[in-house]
Amino acid sequence: MEGNFVSRIIEPAGNISVLVRKFIALDLTVYPENRPGDKHIPDGSCNLVFNFCGKIKMSTEDAAERFLPPYFLTLPYLGYVNVVPQCEMSSLIVVCKSSVLTGLTGISLTGGREVPYISAEEFIPEKLWHEMRNCTTPEEQIVLFSDYISTTYHIENYVPDEIDRVYETIFVSGGCMKISALTGISGMSDRTFRNQFRKRVGISAKGLSRLVRVHLLWRHIYESGNQNLMDLTYRGNFFDQSHLDHDIKKILGECPGKFFKRDLELVKIYSGF
Repeated sequence: MEGNFVSRIIEPAGNISVLVRKFIALDLTVYPENRPGDKHIPDGSCNLVFNFCGKIKMSTEDAAERFLPPYFLTLPYLGYVNVVPQCEMSSLIVVCKSSVLTGLTGISLTGGREVPYISAEEFIPEKLWHEMRNCTTPEEQIVLFSDYISTTYHIENYVPDEIDRVYETIFVSGGCMKISALTGISGMSDRTFRNQFRKRVGISAKGLSRLVRVHLLWRHIYESGNQNLMDLTYRGNFFDQSHLDHDIKKILGECPGKFFKRDLELVKIYSGF
């Protein structure tokens, strides 16, 4: 089945790299008898998902299964998301730096969310989705998207602020920097920093740090085969093994021993690496 499910990463070029970490083109060309569903493990980014063909269902531990809209914005979510295509699909995923996205567009990511995504119609018009759907290649879709963002939000003039610097520091440090140090980088009071960070990023700095640590850790395990829990506890900067087990089970939805012994090819594809 994996031969019919193609995932291709396209690096951003030019000014759009201020906002975009990478583009992911997904194509499921032949729909198998068994639905190719599995988990998406968030890495702390906001993803603009454009689905041009087919329907996709999602669910979480707290949210019942539902169909996703044609295009939407995923939010940083301290948990896993079950993803189940219903037929052949063709999608473009824009992996965004959350703080830059909100800084550019002015949208807020605060407030209680029943599901880990919101409509993107506030800053991405439906007309753009239609134009991108009519393209013949992901590269053409990326050009249309990049031109729209550059023209509408003047990305070339964007100047990173304190929240952008803290957000990027969390990723660069692998989620291992103390919250007090991150607050110091922001130059804000504790309360102001907490409120501003959640508004711009959609999750607390502590929550984002946990997501980044676990995402990097499960990627390391997948690529290296290293399942030594003592080594992983040290590598992930966890206080002890019980904290490692707790975060992995919370975010991956399974115990480490069970998760890493099964076929993770679809999890890899849905999680964007």
